[in-house]
Amino acid sequence: MKNLAALAFVPEQDVIRTFTEIKGSANEILD
Repeated sequence: MKNLAALAFVPEQDVIRTFTEIKGSANEILD
């Protein structure tokens, strides 16, 4: 969950892109 905390420091325009990248990484780990 520390990745979610890191989002607070990401420029607003990059939050969605960053979240998508994190989600993709999480999916790879779960697979």
